[in-house]
Amino acid sequence: MMMDSTVEEWNVDYVGFGGLEDWLNEANEDGWVLHTLERSGETTEGDYRFFVVMYKPKNAAQRAAEKWSLTMGTTGGHANE
Repeated sequence: MMMDSTVEEWNVDYVGFGGLEDWLNEANEDGWVLHTLERSGETTEGDYRFFVVMYKPKNAAQRAAEKWSLTMGTTGGHANE
């Protein structure tokens, strides 16, 4: 993986399919961006397991605040809808 000067931090994890959507949504809310998502086998419960690589861009907190401010005054929904 080539180091990018616009990336502040990298996170690598294994996540079961049952919790993948919530895990990705929470990571996105915290400013993480999905880089790689690959199926990597099964959990002990027989659920699919995924290898997930996320990165946090520099100034992620500022970008998250800007995204949040764009949603102010709207009547529901998300900024990316």
